[in-house]
Formats: sequence, C-alpha cells, structure tokens
Amino acid sequence: MKKRQNYLILFDIDGTILDTNGDGKKAFLDAFQNTWQVKIDKDVNFLGGVDLAVYQELCSHHQIDKKSSLTKWMDFQDCYTDKLKKYSNNNQWHLFPYCREILNYLKPLFPLALVTGNIEQGAKVKLEHHQLADFFPEGGFGEKVRDRNQLVAQAIEKASAHYGQDFKNDHIYLIGDTIKDIESSLENNIKPLLIDHHKRNSHLQDQYPDLLYFHRFQEIQDYFLKNIISDNQL
Repeated sequence: MKKRQNYLILFDIDGTILDTNGDGKKAFLDAFQNTWQVKIDKDVNFLGGVDLAVYQELCSHHQIDKKSSLTKWMDFQDCYTDKLKKYSNNNQWHLFPYCREILNYLKPLFPLALVTGNIEQGAKVKLEHHQLADFFPEGGFGEKVRDRNQLVAQAIEKASAHYGQDFKNDHIYLIGDTIKDIESSLENNIKPLLIDHHKRNSHLQDQYPDLLYFHRFQEIQDYFLKNIISDNQL
C-alpha cells in the first residue's frame, strides 16, 4: 500500500498509548520536592496537563518567583527524568491493548508525531521503556510551552519540517484521551480522535459533534483503512 505522505497522525502518550500507573506523577512530585526542598501540600491535576505549566503552578503555590523557578527548571527536568527511569523498573507500566499493533500498521503508511505535555526527556523514557521511541521522530513537548494548543502547533510545525510536507489541516488527526486533546485539536482546526479505553467519556460525542470517538485501537485502524487507505482515496 502506498504511503500517504500528505496525512499526519499525532499521538498523545499518557492515557492514550500507555499507563504508568501513577509513576509519572510520583516522579514529577518527588523531583519537585527534591529540587526545591519543599513538601507538596496540594492536589495536582496532571490530566491533559503540560509539564512546564504544572511546574510553574507548583512554584507559584510555594511562593517561588518566576525568575528563580526558571533557574532550576533544567535541574528539575534532570531530576525528574532520573526518578522516572527508576520508577520504570517497578514493572507497573503497561501499553493499552493493540497499541503496538496499530503503530506497526500505521508507521509504513503515514507520517507520525507526538503531542504530549511531557518534557521531551520524560516522553523518551516512557516510550523507550516499551521500545516505541522509533515510531515518533518528532513532536510537541512540554518544556517550552505552557498551553496544549501551542503543543499541537509546535508538533505540526516540527513534523512538517521533518517530513518535508506542508500538511493541510483536514489531513491531520490527533489521537488523545482527554477533553484537552479534543479542544486543542479544534483550536488548531485539525481532526480530534478520542480513544476512550475505559468507556468514561461517551458523553463528549454530544458536546463535540466533530469528534471521532472510539473505544479500541482496532476501531481506529478500521477507520483509517476505510476512510483514507481504501482505493478510492488514492
């Protein structure tokens, strides 16, 4: 089958491709406490979050000024990455069903890239743990921007440069698992595709009529086969 170079498929990581069973959050909070020698006394919502934004939110809560927070941002990233690697040894992480199979199916057919709130080092640790890093040569990452809309724009720009292709918006899909993935897709005028592994977000279909909604990766594979890869799309 011919590769569709003019289509781009973007993937989120956490909750979409894999689940660290809470280890990502633990590593992040441990690293923050170690970096700043503070005790975190607030609940932190990481769902659909961006690492830089979460880091700055915690700094603000602990009355750490912006200039000081930036001076230790790199130190924090290194500490977080080290802790994430250690947590990965607990064998608590898992891929969602059929994830590796759909990536093997899509890779020869479409350009792939990431959209993730993870810093790039953190994303690399999570993907390399499951031998998936080579599927995604580029992406938007959470160390330079605070906003998920910017992440998507960053990913498209970097993927366009990497693949040498100016992707049309209606040929770009973002596969994610949260409402933030949907909204950032729509904000960038690309197609949102929700993978609802736990069947908790079916109500979002009514809220977002343009949403492509699926429970399993097999259904997504079938969608691409029927709507893009079929002969009438050549």
